Amino acid sequence: MTETQPLRILFAPREICGQMQLLAEGFRARGHVATAVGYHTASHGVQNDLCLHFEKKSRTRQLAASLAFTKQAIRDYDIFHFFFGRSLMPRNLDLPLLKRLGKKIFVHFRGSDIRSRTWVSEVVMPQALGRSPTGQFPRSTPRQLKQLAIWRRYAGALFVSIPELTEIVPEALVVQQTIDLCRWPYNPENGQSSNPEIVIGHATSNRKIKGTAHLVTAVNQLRDRGHSLRLDIIEGIDHKDVATRYRQCHIGVDELVQGSYGNVAIELMAGGKPVIANLGPWYRGNRPDCPIVHSGPAEIGARLEELISDRERRQQLGAAGRCYVEKWHDVRSLVDRLTDIYTHSNEEREL
Repeated sequence: MTETQPLRILFAPREICGQMQLLAEGFRARGHVATAVGYHTASHGVQNDLCLHFEKKSRTRQLAASLAFTKQAIRDYDIFHFFFGRSLMPRNLDLPLLKRLGKKIFVHFRGSDIRSRTWVSEVVMPQALGRSPTGQFPRSTPRQLKQLAIWRRYAGALFVSIPELTEIVPEALVVQQTIDLCRWPYNPENGQSSNPEIVIGHATSNRKIKGTAHLVTAVNQLRDRGHSLRLDIIEGIDHKDVATRYRQCHIGVDELVQGSYGNVAIELMAGGKPVIANLGPWYRGNRPDCPIVHSGPAEIGARLEELISDRERRQQLGAAGRCYVEKWHDVRSLVDRLTDIYTHSNEEREL
C-alpha cells in the first residue's frame, strides 16, 4: 500500500456520537474506501453505513454474524480502526489473524472502555466537589487492563478521545471528537435583543456524570438574585434536532466533573456560543488557545454570572470558539492527521 493508492478503512464496531460515520464520510470525500459498521443500533438518530443490529440477535446469531462479517472485512479492508476498545470478534479473537495478514490495526478508547466507572464516581466526582475520595480505587478494572495489554500487542497505534486517558495509556495519541463544520453554521449572538432573558444550553445523556444538578442549583440561585435566565436541558432527542436548541442559547455548559469537554462543547463553539466546562491540566499545556471557560461544580454560578453580565466577552469567546473548532476538531483536519498516522504507523511491532 502506497500513499497514492486509496486507503481501504473500516471503522467498527461501536458508534460513539456519530464519530465513526463522520470519519467514514470524511475519508470517502477524499476518494478513499471507508465504511462505518456498528454492531448495535446507534443512538440519537445516527445511522451507520451498515448496522448488524446485535440487540435483535441471540448470542449464537451474534457470533455467526460477527464471524461472517470478519471474513468479509478481511477481503475488503486494509486498515481497521476499532472504537471503544472492541474488535470484530469476541475476546479479540480476530486480532492475531488480522496482524498475520498484514492489516493495520488501530484502537480508539473513548472513556469507560478503559477507565473504571467506580473510579469516576468515587474519586473523580468527589475531587471535583473539593472532597476527599471515598476510598482507594484503581483507575481501570483488571478486565480493562487485560484488554489494554492485548491492544498494546496488536495495534499499530492507540488513540484516546479524552486527554486524561493518557494517564492510563501514556503512549496513546490524543485524537479528540470531530464534527463537520458544514453541518454547524456559525450563529453568534448579534445585536441587542428586546428579550433580556439569557438562555443557558446544557445537553446531557447522563446528568450525574455531567454535573447537571450543580448547574440547576446555580441557575436557581442566580434567578433568586434577579437574573433573567432560562436553563434548557437538552436530552432524549434526535441529534438532528439538537442544533435548533443550540441556536437559541446564549451560553453553553458541558462537562463540570470529568476534566474535559465533549461533542456538546464542540458543537456549541462551532455555532459561536461561549462555553463553560471543567478543563483538566492537559489543556493548559497543550491547548493554551482553548477559549472554554474553566469551571468545576463549585464555581459554575460565579462563571455564569460573569458571562451573563458581559455580553462583549460572550461575543469574543464565541468567535474564538469557532476558530478553535476549525483548527482542532473539523473532520477535514482529522482526516489529514489520520491519513498520516495510517500510512506511517509502526508495522513492525513485536508479537
